[in-house]
Amino acid sequence: LATLREAHALALKLGNPHSLTLVQVNLAWAWREQGELAAALQAAEEAESLATAQGLDLLLAHARIERALSLLALQRPEPAYALLCDLRER
Repeated sequence: LATLREAHALALKLGNPHSLTLVQVNLAWAWREQGELAAALQAAEEAESLATAQGLDLLLAHARIERALSLLALQRPEPAYALLCDLRER
């Protein structure tokens, strides 16, 4: 997490939307793995928003998968399923 936080600060400093989105996706994964589900969900939502704004389709898919996994871990299968179905339709 410390390395990802450093990468996040660097991506912000450089103003690189692709790097920032990628770091957010990775933060979502790391926080989910650590059991920090609220932080994971927030990071995934931020990554999804960044990816949408920048037209980063592959990172958008990764962000939605992380968001769905976080929702599943939070015992919220219905919205997780909806996110995954939306990915399948694209």
